[in-house]
Amino acid sequence: MFARMTPFHLLTLAVFIALLLPALLAEGMFMDGLLYTCVARNLGEGLGTFWQPYFSATWSKWDVNSFHEHPPLAFGIQAVLYRLLGDSIYVERGYSLLCALASAGFLSAIWRRLFSSLEEAELYWLPILCWIGVPVVFWSFQNNMQENTLSVFVLAACYWGYSYGRPEGPTYGGLLLAGISIFAASLTKGLPGLFPLAIPFFDYLVHRHDSFGRMLGRSLLLLTVPVLLYGLLATIPVARESLWFYLKFRLLSRIEVAPSVDSRGFCLSQTVL
Repeated sequence: MFARMTPFHLLTLAVFIALLLPALLAEGMFMDGLLYTCVARNLGEGLGTFWQPYFSATWSKWDVNSFHEHPPLAFGIQAVLYRLLGDSIYVERGYSLLCALASAGFLSAIWRRLFSSLEEAELYWLPILCWIGVPVVFWSFQNNMQENTLSVFVLAACYWGYSYGRPEGPTYGGLLLAGISIFAASLTKGLPGLFPLAIPFFDYLVHRHDSFGRMLGRSLLLLTVPVLLYGLLATIPVARESLWFYLKFRLLSRIEVAPSVDSRGFCLSQTVL
């Protein structure tokens, strides 16, 4: 493996290490990342539950003491590591590094499946280098943000759900795994985790190797998986209560009452201008 590494592979590895390891080995994080770390650590030590995470005795929003700023999957995964490895600042840092490596792995796998020739496939370092060099990307991994876990599941959904130019489209097994990944992504970060539902449409838009009707069918199949899984969760009272609280008070209330920009067309206008 190392004998085949080119200077570009070594450059990508060096940039990856330089942007992540110094910050991950040092103390201190951005406030939100520290907050998420506390919630996951508390859960690992038995404070709170998966559906009712606990931050502190003084935390209260909408007259509720449990933490519902995000869906709970990322906290639950990280809590398992705390339970297995103990209380250390390197638990959340190791988790962030694992997420970065997993995301890079999926980017590499997607690139290799997109390009069939060996020469093009060996350029898999290029998307990793472009991706890790984006400031908001390496900053997120440095600070234990929810996007770390989200990126793994979103890239997994892209890997399994995209047809990669095959005339027959993605397999049913691939769509099932993509749907599960979308469900996991949305249970990590909410609505942004649902963005990969657009994969069949953009696949059709770019390749046009299949009919519009078959594209719609794949889209519906991809949507069915998270819908069914959320339907199952809705039968569990504590899960239903937790997700409804997040949807009503955190998501919809934030959109309606506390928008981050003055206009819903702000991002589009900035892109055009």
